[in-house]
Formats: sequence, structure tokens, C-alpha cells
Amino acid sequence: MPTEDGKVLRICWLEYISIILCNFIGTLAASVLLFPSFISQNSSRLNHLNTQRFLIIFFIILIGNSGGLLSPLGDPPLYMGYTNGVEFLFTFKYLYKIFIVVNGYILFIFALIDFINVWFYQRKQKNNNDQSYELAPCKEKINDRYNLSSSLPIQWNGIHHIFFLLLILIVILFKGFNIPIKWSEYIQEIILFLITFVCICFDIIWKKQTPKEWLKNNYSTRIEPVAEVIIIFFGLLFTMSAPITILANLNLQFEPKHLFLFSGIFGSVLDNAPVYISFAASAAAQYNITVDQSNNNGFLAVFFSYYETDA
Repeated sequence: MPTEDGKVLRICWLEYISIILCNFIGTLAASVLLFPSFISQNSSRLNHLNTQRFLIIFFIILIGNSGGLLSPLGDPPLYMGYTNGVEFLFTFKYLYKIFIVVNGYILFIFALIDFINVWFYQRKQKNNNDQSYELAPCKEKINDRYNLSSSLPIQWNGIHHIFFLLLILIVILFKGFNIPIKWSEYIQEIILFLITFVCICFDIIWKKQTPKEWLKNNYSTRIEPVAEVIIIFFGLLFTMSAPITILANLNLQFEPKHLFLFSGIFGSVLDNAPVYISFAASAAAQYNITVDQSNNNGFLAVFFSYYETDA
């Protein structure tokens, strides 16, 4: 396997680009979009090398968690903070250095482990040139359309969804920067709901006009995990208003290290979005302010930095 060393660096570059993409389409969308291609690109390595576990673990850490630090579009906790009045560029202002350092360290550790793994594999192959090994096949064959190294031409399927995605990004960005004027309350939510509704209608019409056999062979992305996340967040959004109000009025005295410790503990067990906004409300209460008044407060900047890198 002479190209393994180069493949390690290529994977690092792909993950770095994916991390940047997370800040525009979100960690969940980036994971759903990129994971099949990531597995396909490493399918031979998953068989030849003992890399299956740590490749997937690092993908989850980088793409599913720490990649969405820089904007409310990247991670649900940051978006909840944004909907509660935190400035759109607040996290970028305070987290871009942490973003570079944390992801740089993780990528370095990933590359180091992968190079060591490749070195052990090549050494073993060199010592056993005359022996043949039976490779364990993958349990499921990955669709060729995800294999970026194959000879299949690049194809765009579902191009209309990209149009709707761009509309959603534009609406959120315009609201974040108050373009062209300051937006009235709930206008953004109404527009996003309408865009989602039209997108779903297009999808239903497209599926009805498409043969079921073609859908079975090509429409392989499962909707169940995404639907589960949507249901969970609906429940969180409807139930978090009361705890946030209570915490904002308790006037609990927390230092940054306490916020770091307790938010990490709760964020590891519960979803990090409600934990984020709950502890933000507790921290803001110490200054007799609300979350939306905390944009220029140094203490909360420390809290946001601690929490997002911890959870």
C-alpha cells in the first residue's frame, strides 16, 4: 500500500475543509453529507488497517462537535444563543483562536496516530511478503456515488435543495447583520417555515414521480436519525423557557471554572444546546442582565469560550 502516507495527509485536508463547511451548514448536516464519502474513501484502509474505530471517532469529534464553533449556523447551542440575543459574530470574535488551536491539535493527533498505524502496517507487510491475508469484507457495500476515487463522473442530484439551503443561509445571515433593516420579531421564523414547507412539497412531488426501484438504489440517506433530532429539539424548545427564566432569577454565584465544570458534566449527559443557554442565563444573572445584553461582557465571553470547547 505505497500511497498510504499520502492518503493520511489527504484525509487531514478533507477533514479541515469539512470543519470549515460545518460553520455554514451545521455539524449535523455536514456529518450526514460527508460521512458516507468519508467511509467510502477509507474503505480499503478499514479492511487493511486497524483504523476503523479511531477514524470514525475523530470524524465525530471534528465534524460532529468542534467544527461548528465559529457561527450560529454551525452548532445548535450557538444558534439558541443567537435567538436569545447574542450577536451573530460574537462567537467568531472570541472563539476563532480557540477554533484554530483545538482543531489543529486534534488533526495533529489524528495524523500522528494514522502515520504510526500505517508504519506498523507497512512493516508487517514487509516482514510477511510471502504470506497472503484474507481481508474481512465490509458488511454493506457503499454506493458508488459516494466513492470520490471511482471513475464515475461527478453528478449533482437534488440541485433544487441547494437553492433552498442557500435561501435559508441568506435569511439567517441577513437577520444576523440586520440587512437591509432591523428585522421585526418572528419574521425570520415565518420565512424559514415557508422555505421548509416549499422544500418538503418539492421533495414529495419528486418522490412520487421517481420509480421506486431507482429510489431504492440511489436514495440511500436515512431520514430516521434526522427526524429523531428534530423531535428532540422540538421538545427542548418547548420546555426550556421555564428553566431559563428560573435560572436567570436565582442569582447563583458561579466563577468561570465552575461554569466550565458543571456545563461539561451536564453537557455530556444532556444535549449541549439547553445546557448552554441555561448556564448563559445563570451567568448573565450575576450581572443583573439578560443573555441578549451580554455581548460586551468579558465574563460571559470567557463562559462561551469555556463551554463550547468543553461540550
